[in-house]
Amino acid sequence: NPDLDPFQVREILRVTAEPRGPATYPEIDPVWNRDFGWGMIDAYEAVKMALYLNETATDLASVDVDMQMRIIGGELNGSVHRMNGIAWARSGSVAAVQYRIDAGDWWEATYDIDEGGSSALVPFNWSVVLDVDMLSLGNHSVEVRANGSAGDSLPLVYVVEGTGKGLGLSEQGSGKLLFLVGLLVLVLAAGGIASWKHSRDNADDVISAHVVTSSDEVSSDDLAIEAEIITEDSEHGFERGSN
Repeated sequence: NPDLDPFQVREILRVTAEPRGPATYPEIDPVWNRDFGWGMIDAYEAVKMALYLNETATDLASVDVDMQMRIIGGELNGSVHRMNGIAWARSGSVAAVQYRIDAGDWWEATYDIDEGGSSALVPFNWSVVLDVDMLSLGNHSVEVRANGSAGDSLPLVYVVEGTGKGLGLSEQGSGKLLFLVGLLVLVLAAGGIASWKHSRDNADDVISAHVVTSSDEVSSDDLAIEAEIITEDSEHGFERGSN
């Protein structure tokens, strides 16, 4: 990511490092250790974050490296997924912790600071609670950030698997509904084609006729009618004859 400045690169290395040893001054920095610093560098995770910032077109000008966030761990209890973490500010204060799902709208997480924000160098806990049954089936990317007066922290990203069990027809059943509509359209189309073919075959069987008008010449042979003459018989009433 060529848009990163040296301070942001250093912050990415800090945020993605794997902590080693207990925090030496947890009341000030819940990660830093006098022997291991912020931990062991994880090059893979660092590159992933740099690429993520580039691919999501994150506004790097709004990143405040003094806003700090870390993920402690997550748990799934039934359909409730809970991700826990800590946040603090090296200078200034954290005003809010927000999260969003699949690059959607930002929502406020749960955290224990008052409306005035946190104090500098005072860590506090945050959590993001999601009902996986209300997420569509599959993996979803959850992004969390801390807001301060000078900007936002680097985002922390994790994945939650949704089940879709609690979604209504408009979401979960939309695929089935589209399938049924498509099937109905195919049936109607097939019926229409069969009806058109049947009508065409019947048209081919129509017998053409010649209409005789008064202007046409008609020969006497054409008008000849075979007839049988019957005469009166005194005894039986009628007698047959031929003509």
